[in-house]
Amino acid sequence: MLLGGGAVGVGVWAAPSLLSVHAAAAQSCVGCADGSNLIPNPSAETVVIGTDPDYDPVAGIGGPPPGEPDFWTTANGFRVLSYTTAASNGSYPSAPPTTAGGDNLFSGPIGAAASPATATTLDIPLPCEGEGAGYLLEGYLTGEEGDTMQLDAVMVDAADAVVATATIGPTTTTGLTWSFESITGSVPTTATRVRFVLTATRAAGNTTDYNHAGADELSFTLC
Repeated sequence: MLLGGGAVGVGVWAAPSLLSVHAAAAQSCVGCADGSNLIPNPSAETVVIGTDPDYDPVAGIGGPPPGEPDFWTTANGFRVLSYTTAASNGSYPSAPPTTAGGDNLFSGPIGAAASPATATTLDIPLPCEGEGAGYLLEGYLTGEEGDTMQLDAVMVDAADAVVATATIGPTTTTGLTWSFESITGSVPTTATRVRFVLTATRAAGNTTDYNHAGADELSFTLC
C-alpha cells in the first residue's frame, strides 16, 4: 500500500510513543529527559485520511480511501510504503531493519515527482527547555541508485529562529539494505521546540520509476 501527500493529518500534538533506543547507543536518562522518543509516528505506522487521490492505505495506488502519515506534512510526492509492496516491486528493503519494526517505511516518490521530496512534522515542545540536555538522533536510512535519505532535527527558539540542527544522512546504500545512523550533541539552552524533516533526494542519474530513498525506526531522545 502507498500513502502520502496532501494536508497535514491533525492539528493537535499528542505525546509520542516510546521507541526502543538502539543498543549500541543506549544512554542512562534522568530528570526531565526520560529517554522518550520525541518523533511522532517514527515508523510511519499511523495513517490519517487525506485528500490526495493518488494514495490509498488499503488497495495500493489509485483508489479510495486516500491517506497520509499522521503528524507529518508531505511535499513533492513523499509517501509511505508498506513492506508488502516494497517486497513486490524490489526497489526498497522488503523487511523492517529490526524485529521491532512495523508494517511500513517512509519512502521517496514514484515516477518523475520533483526532487527533493520532504516530510515535515509539527513543532514538538522540548521537555528540557533551558537545561541544555544532551540529545541522541538515530534511525535507519536506505537508498539505491545513488538516491539519498536525510533526517534533520531543527531546534528553534521562542522567536522561531534556528539555533541548532542535528543531521543523520544523507545516506545511500549498496543493495536493498538498511544503514543505521546516529549522532549525539547538546540542545542549546535557548531552544524551545524541535521539528523533524525527512528529505528524499533522487540522484541525477536515476532513470528508474522510483526514488529509492527510505527511512524507518526514527528516534530523537534527550538525556
